Amino acid sequence: MPCYTVQTMSVAFKAQNEDLLIAALNELDWKFQKIGRKISILGQGIVLDLATEQAVLTGAGLQVAQDNLNQLKRAYAMEAVKQLTRKQHWSIKLKAGSATAGELQRRN
Repeated sequence: MPCYTVQTMSVAFKAQNEDLLIAALNELDWKFQKIGRKISILGQGIVLDLATEQAVLTGAGLQVAQDNLNQLKRAYAMEAVKQLTRKQHWSIKLKAGSATAGELQRRN
């Protein structure tokens, strides 16, 4: 007889700026559904609860969901850097072949 289990893991996820989070999700081209203070990322096994600052990972591929959550964290951080650089009149020059490594340059 097969044994069925439900795998769930909760991880701290602190995203104080919802607009940046939405921008990061759009940058990753991930589909999501927002209901109240919860964002369900479709097809990723991730539900973000912004009120409790928790991410709930579900499904058989918890490691894949954790990797995707880490990718979202990096995208969120990059959106924060982009917003700050626009305000300070700086620009970001990414290194070739990298989505996260680069340098900031002051615009005149």
